Amino acid sequence: MSQNIPSNRDDFHRIYKGYESFLREAGEKFNFLCKDNNYHLVESGLFSPTYYRDANAKLKYSSSKIGIEISWFFPEGLIDITFFELKEGRFPISSDKEINIFDIYDLVEFIKKSDPLPFFVLKSPDNISVRMIKKRQELLSNNLSGILDNLVENLKENGKRIFDGDLKIFSEIQEFNKMKVFNKT
Repeated sequence: MSQNIPSNRDDFHRIYKGYESFLREAGEKFNFLCKDNNYHLVESGLFSPTYYRDANAKLKYSSSKIGIEISWFFPEGLIDITFFELKEGRFPISSDKEINIFDIYDLVEFIKKSDPLPFFVLKSPDNISVRMIKKRQELLSNNLSGILDNLVENLKENGKRIFDGDLKIFSEIQEFNKMKVFNKT
């Protein structure tokens, strides 16, 4: 597969097949963020389409303190939810000195104090072997709606502190992750 922008419209839609339905369906399923939790959809679309390794479709929501990004990373065959502590009301950028960030897998593991994988349809987000990526991509093409429902369920069940704007959760999860790494060594 070419690493550059697809040469014609057919190639583009073949490579990024499903991103429009992902944006539409994820927008509908995650609308509870706006309706019930005072978040606002601030950005939605296809990002980095000219370089496949970075290509993703995402929806970005923000409150006054916390940003939530729902992203489908095409090369990894993964949909993830990432949480950001906003800097002066904006999502941090890579040049910011300190970026407070974690994902839905970190959140579920922190809240449940157990391996998060049993709670998710898409398994092993850190496994980027070709076999696992193909397995996740097949799941995505056959069950996008079910995967999104699973992510919504995990967010609703474990996201109360996020919805309440509790910024302490960022440092607590960061410390929790440091302890996991320390305990593995």
